[in-house]
Amino acid sequence: MSNHDIGLNIFLKRPKNRDEKYRYVYLRITIDGMVVEYSTQKIVVPEKWNAGEKKARGNSENAQSLNQYLGVLISRCRNIRMDLMERGKPISASIIKSILQGRDEDHVSLLGVFEDHNKRLSRQVIAGESSLATLQKYTIAIGHVRNFLKNRRGCSDILLRLLDYGFVEDYALWLREVRSCSGNTVAKYISNLRKIVFYAVRRGLLKADPFFGFKIKHIEILVIPLSMDELGRISKRTFNAARLSYVRDVFLFCCYTGLSYADVCALGPAHIFDGLDDSRWLHIKRIKTGVILRLPILNEAEKIIARYRRDKKCVSEGRLLPVFTNQKTNEYLKEIATLCGISRNITFHMARHTFATTITLANGVPIETVSKMLGHRSIRQTQHYAKILDQKVSEDMKKLRCKLSAG
Repeated sequence: MSNHDIGLNIFLKRPKNRDEKYRYVYLRITIDGMVVEYSTQKIVVPEKWNAGEKKARGNSENAQSLNQYLGVLISRCRNIRMDLMERGKPISASIIKSILQGRDEDHVSLLGVFEDHNKRLSRQVIAGESSLATLQKYTIAIGHVRNFLKNRRGCSDILLRLLDYGFVEDYALWLREVRSCSGNTVAKYISNLRKIVFYAVRRGLLKADPFFGFKIKHIEILVIPLSMDELGRISKRTFNAARLSYVRDVFLFCCYTGLSYADVCALGPAHIFDGLDDSRWLHIKRIKTGVILRLPILNEAEKIIARYRRDKKCVSEGRLLPVFTNQKTNEYLKEIATLCGISRNITFHMARHTFATTITLANGVPIETVSKMLGHRSIRQTQHYAKILDQKVSEDMKKLRCKLSAG
């Protein structure tokens, strides 16, 4: 070949165990007669591989994902070669392979680092060190960055060293204009990208922080907790559909314990023990933070537990309560609110706000205790949930008036 022309060929390689039905997908890079092979670490069943077109057959999600990845890989190889030529750097098949493997910090790409982060995160989920929800969050985040690069920048990837303030600003604007994201959602995705940048900085892959000076305001959304009257209406209502009764009971249980949806999903009989005060306590490790949570079970929550002690589904699944998917739960909560004459929207997360405010703070429980029962590491986290009710303010001011009058 002349002028460092590049040859790229996708092929399948049999694993060491020849009895295996799948094959590894490899990329063969050829420059100036020198050949190297790069493992994509992807696998495919031979029957589902189109050897002529060098891609997976069919329109399944796995096939589309693999083909998209291979297309990005081919494009990335050509971009690396072009960049090396423009900068007057040596060009060879082994150098391009080295860059693909992330060994050359000048040619590490954003999506390459993002994918490496997500692969590590996936292993952490398997090891129980991180939650599946976190992995799903970053899977969605890399999809947004990939679409932004394609639709706004007209490329399949970007070198990490080319990230700058303008890139971050343009990405935030794209999220608003094209994806129609709210301010807080934009802040969330920018935070995800910032995490990837810090991930690269800690590994010495990036020297300058493209986020320096960039600020995006997070607007706190005021969640109004349920009042005791609303809790009573939901509790006393009889539903014809069993699904609504199940969701109502799980929701009320969390209103009286402060557990999140993920935590109540993981809750089983083994998480209940006898406390120091001869009452029953919950002892569970929070899914989101890993913080150990211990709290006494109120009578209202105990009654709900007793209701499902012999429930066949709960017993077979090892759960304390019957839990639907988060999406279905919130869908059914809307029905429950309508049937109970509650005009505002109710979501499952409102249960934690209700526990923090209506059940505990409004009844004189100190915020330090509430913070511990919610499994927070600091009171600052608790203040987001614990909105002091006007009723509590009124009671405190009455006490103050009495003291001042007596003086």
